[in-house]
Parts: sequence; C-alpha cells; structure tokens
Amino acid sequence: MGKKERREKEREKRRQDILDAARSLLLKRGHHNISMRQIASIAELGVSTIYTYFPSKEDIFAALSREAFDLIHDTILAAAAGRDPARRMRRIGEALLLLSESHKSYYDFIDYFISTPEIIFPAELKAQVDTYGKRILDPISAVVRLGIESGRFRRIDPLECALMFIGSIHGLIHFRKMDETILRGRNFRALFARHIDCFITGISA
Repeated sequence: MGKKERREKEREKRRQDILDAARSLLLKRGHHNISMRQIASIAELGVSTIYTYFPSKEDIFAALSREAFDLIHDTILAAAAGRDPARRMRRIGEALLLLSESHKSYYDFIDYFISTPEIIFPAELKAQVDTYGKRILDPISAVVRLGIESGRFRRIDPLECALMFIGSIHGLIHFRKMDETILRGRNFRALFARHIDCFITGISA
C-alpha cells in the first residue's frame, strides 16, 4: 500500500470513528446534550480535527442519516429480487426485521429522528436528508407497481403503499419490546409474518 492509499485509509477511519462516536452519544443523551467536544473525546481526536471533516454536529448527523438510509435501501433492494410481487413484499418485510436486529444502532438512529417531534436539521440540510431518505421507498414502490401491472395487486398509489408498508413494519417492530406484557406467550416472528400477510391481502386484487 502506497502513502496516498494509506493516508486515505486513515482519513476514512477517522471519519468513521467520528460518526460512530456521534451515533452512540445521540442514542444515550439526545441531540441537544451533545457537543463537538464530546464527540471528539469519544473518537479520541482533537476538536479541530473534527471540524476538518464536518462543519457542525448537524452535518455529522446528516452523514449518519445517509449511511443508515444506504443500509436500509440496499437491504430492501437485495430482498426485492424475484418474480412474484407478494413474495417479494414478504422478503422485504423479513429483511427489515433482521436489519433491526443485526444493525440495531443504525435502526435506532433512524428511529430517533423519526420519533422526535422537533426539527433538528436546518431547512436546507433537512431537505437534502429527506430527499436522500426517500430512496428507501423506491424499491418497494417498484414491487407494488409490478404487482399492479401483473394484476396481482389492485390499483393503488405505489409510493403511498410503500410508505404505509414500511411505516407499519417500523411500528410493529417497536412492540417486540413488550414480550413480557402484550406479547407474553406469543411468537413475535409469527405475528410479524401474519402482519405482512394481512397487508398483502389488503392490496391484492
């Protein structure tokens, strides 16, 4: 490995260390209780070094949002392969459940920004993040559109359907925490599968 490649690798590692530190702090303390100095301390970098990578902590969280959206998008895209639209929808739902388990910190990060009532990003940055995040709906919309064209699904708005699908899955995943109360004696994965079946039945022709 040459000097240039080594420098690039070190730079990327520092950038990732910053993002990892910011994500962990956000989930523990919330947005308003985090400073660039605290992020630098966790990442074991100087504050001035942090600013060479990101102009503000909002830019850090925007970068984390893009990372999380990329992960979700790629997960959905991989699961959406196949011919039968209904089966593809089931695979997408199952993949999102697995993602919430295998990449919990990313999933919780996105959940934080969806659930908080306040707007954290400045208007221009928020527009960029929202536009980027919309990508996760595209593969689901494509499957719904295929289902409509093949006569498998009734004529509905593909984007609206994709939003309802991923929103309902996201909400149901939260109930997994209630395994000792509401879900006592129930198999969550079986419940989750029935939820997807009900959704598919609802949009079927």
